[in-house]
Amino acid sequence: LLARGILPKLAEGMAAFRVNPADQKLGPVRRVLAWAGLLGMEQLAALLLRTFFPRWLAALAEWLGQDPDWGEVSQWYCGWKALFLRPAPGLIDDVAVR
Repeated sequence: LLARGILPKLAEGMAAFRVNPADQKLGPVRRVLAWAGLLGMEQLAALLLRTFFPRWLAALAEWLGQDPDWGEVSQWYCGWKALFLRPAPGLIDDVAVR
């Protein structure tokens, strides 16, 4: 049921997600993380590696190329890390996510 029903819906919700450091809307990410306990870390990591992290890294790279305020960058990074660690503390143990 999870693989055929829930994961595709979560991936669909993440398809519209945009990483925007200036005005971040977290709804789609929070909906995915709400399923962390049922999905398991392997499925959660695979979903995020496919739908979230490429865009997140692209936004970070673009921001870093614009002579940013490093305090803001640090705060943004730490905020994301905290967001993931609360519902899915094992996520950072995944080699691909690290």
